[in-house]
Amino acid sequence: MDLQKRKKFFYKKSTEKNFTDFINEIIYLCIPKNYLENYKNIKNSLNKSYWPKNVKTILSAYDFLHDDVYKIWAAERVSNNKAKYLIHQHGGNSGLAESSPGTDLQCLLSDKYLTWGWKGKYKNNVPFHSISLSNQSLNLKKNRKKIYFCVAQYPWFTYRYESLPRTNIERIKKKESIFQIVNNINNIYTKDIVFRYSKPAEARNFRRINLGQIDKKISYDTGSIPFIKIAPDIKIVIHDSNNTGFLECLFFNIPTILILDKKNERFEKKARKYINLMEKKNIVHYDPKTAIDFLNMNLKNIEKWWNEKKLQTLRKEFCNHYVKRYNNSLDDLSKFLQKGTL
Repeated sequence: MDLQKRKKFFYKKSTEKNFTDFINEIIYLCIPKNYLENYKNIKNSLNKSYWPKNVKTILSAYDFLHDDVYKIWAAERVSNNKAKYLIHQHGGNSGLAESSPGTDLQCLLSDKYLTWGWKGKYKNNVPFHSISLSNQSLNLKKNRKKIYFCVAQYPWFTYRYESLPRTNIERIKKKESIFQIVNNINNIYTKDIVFRYSKPAEARNFRRINLGQIDKKISYDTGSIPFIKIAPDIKIVIHDSNNTGFLECLFFNIPTILILDKKNERFEKKARKYINLMEKKNIVHYDPKTAIDFLNMNLKNIEKWWNEKKLQTLRKEFCNHYVKRYNNSLDDLSKFLQKGTL
């Protein structure tokens, strides 16, 4: 990193004490190296590498988020070779959240945005299906006992306006609601409770989960094993975020409930109908106390609740819109790419 050159072009000293001037003084330290000093090196290495030079279509669901080499390669192909750029939905809040700037940006940047079934507000949205989930199968065991708490981890500081906890206070409130549920589940189930969280996410977000707030001797899972491998033994999953994990449970028909904060975790207009119906069916809870009462009353016979006819009809209809299954998923993708209508 060439600090002197960065200072020359980006540093602006000020005697004022406001936020804008503060940013002007530190911005030269914050710009990623791959955007400045290393940009040409990456381009040169790509020219000498096995990465294809002439492509007609690029499709990705994730690499554009964190892989700078991929970003530069794709940008070159789109600008120089006029390649069509397609994005396939990764999961999470996409299509459901009232505010999801990441999804909006992906729709605006791509020629086509392939969703998991929903038709959004952009003309290039293509109602598709979940390729990754459609190509997996799951056989649930009988007499399952494990009660999983799958918790999301949010950054310590606000960095984007999305229908998720954004401030540290909102993040703490969210975690405390989960701890409250864990601590108040009937003690006869303590040995079956597993608290699942991502250890790498703790490092990324510069904040550890305060597990000391759990006053029971439960098991812990740091996310090293893929969810699909542990799912056959799960009795029910309690999620604290409308993320990919929640959609996976609905897709594979695993009993699940979702704990939300009504103030922050808001849904777009079309999705609200389903979320309201899920609340009536006790899938969605906005108050940890109602979740505690529901779990303590139903854990013994959770399958009876989950397999109720109207609940299953709701689950199937929701999945058909937001996490659709297609048995020949890869074949369908191949046909779509060969149509020549991109």
